[in-house]
Parts: sequence; structure tokens; C-alpha cells
Amino acid sequence: MLLVPAIAFLTGLGFALFGMWVSAIVPSINSLDYVITGVLTPLFLVAGTFFPIDQLPSWAATAARFNPLWHTVELIRAAVFARLTPGDLAHVGVLALFAAAMWSLAVWKLRARLID
Repeated sequence: MLLVPAIAFLTGLGFALFGMWVSAIVPSINSLDYVITGVLTPLFLVAGTFFPIDQLPSWAATAARFNPLWHTVELIRAAVFARLTPGDLAHVGVLALFAAAMWSLAVWKLRARLID
């Protein structure tokens, strides 16, 4: 249970950086509606929070495994029920990779928008 805040921090960091990147590329605040309805809501729905992704069609289940929220759900379930295995480090790696990718995209686009 003590690992849940660390998992939430890593996920929150990645999505905060995603928000910074999106804010640097959208032309107006009204365009954020497209990001919320077209990106964030589907990510939330296929994260395995409400129902197992095994019940999804095979293409959607495969796509869900690339979802950083799915990795978060799997890690938190394992941490809460004390079922962490060495294989869960792959979930941590995916979340760290997501945060690093979002950091690099956010810095790149914000530098272009604010400095150049």
C-alpha cells in the first residue's frame, strides 16, 4: 500500500507533462475539448479500471496494453493486494518512459513557443 503514492506520482508526472505539451500545441483553449474527448476519455475507458481488458475485442485489448493508465491500474492492483512481482518493473518502466517522452515533447514545444 505504501507504493501507491509513488505510482500515482509517476503517472501524474507523465500526464502533467502531457498537459503541458498539449497546451503548447493547441491553438486555443477550445481545442482542448478535442484532446479530452478524443484522447483522455478513451484512455480512461480502456485502462482496465471498470472491466477487464480481456473482454475487449482483440485489437482493443492490444491497444490497451500501450495505454499508460493500464500499466498504472496493474501496478496499483498488485501493490494493494501485495502481489508485486519482478515483472511489474516493466510497468514501472513503461510509466517512466511515458513521463520521459512527455517531458521531451513538452520541453521541445514549449521552447519553440515561448523562446523562439
